[in-house]
This record gives sequence, structure tokens and C-alpha cells, in this order.
Amino acid sequence: MFKFITILSALFALFTLTSLPWVSASLYTLFSVLQPQYVWFWAFDGFPAFKIYAGLAIVTWIVGAFRGTINFSVYKLPINKSLFF
Repeated sequence: MFKFITILSALFALFTLTSLPWVSASLYTLFSVLQPQYVWFWAFDGFPAFKIYAGLAIVTWIVGAFRGTINFSVYKLPINKSLFF
């Protein structure tokens, strides 16, 4: 059941990549913090949910960068520079 819900949420994030970009970022954050694929490893059966959501989040950021909807001034802050380096 968990695997089915995860696959459905990944497909939803994929299809709403341009219209709702926050969905893939939210799912990535959820799977990064909770790590359910390691807690309930038998429910996911080798489904790499973290990698899929990370890839969707990166693709969403790239699409947003090409569309010009990302505010790049945020990346000039000192805290972001220190995290990057």
C-alpha cells in the first residue's frame, strides 16, 4: 500500500512539475526528513523513493530557472554561500 501511494505521489509530482512546483519540493522534504523507505523497507520493496523525489526536485528547479520564476537574489545571501561551499 505504501509503495502504491508513493508511486502515485511521484506521478502526481511529475505531472504537476510546471503548474505546482512546490509539490516535488514538499515530497522531497518529506522523504528526506522522515526516511520512510528505511523504516518500512518491506513496504517499499527496493523502490528508491528518495532518489526519485530528489530528481524531481532538481528538474523542477531547472524548469523554474528556465522559465524565470526563481528569485536568484536569495542565493547571494552569505548563509547560502556558506552552505554551498
